Amino acid sequence: MTISLLTLLEIALGVFFIWGFWNEEKLADANAELADAEAELKDGITSIGANAFAAAGIKELILPESLTVIEENAFAGNKLTSLVLPEGVIAVLPHAFNNNL
Repeated sequence: MTISLLTLLEIALGVFFIWGFWNEEKLADANAELADAEAELKDGITSIGANAFAAAGIKELILPESLTVIEENAFAGNKLTSLVLPEGVIAVLPHAFNNNL
C-alpha cells in the first residue's frame, strides 16, 4: 500500500486537531498558572517565533543579547509594562507586543 505525502499530512493535522481540542481545558489551566510570570530567555537565542509566548501572562521579560528577530505576536496579550530591546535586534515584526498593559 502506498500512502501519499498529502494523506500523511492530513492524518497528522487531524491528530493535532483532536489533541488540541482534547487539551484545550488543560491549556487554559496552564495559562492561568502563568499569570504574572517572569521570563528570562537564555543567551544564544537569535529569534523568537510567531505566537511563541502569546497570552502567557508574562509581566517581566529579559531578552538575551544574542536576539536579532522577534516575529509576529511573539509576546502579544501579556502584561508587559516596559521592555529593553538588546542592541542586536534588527527586526520586530508587526504586533509582536500587541495588547500588553
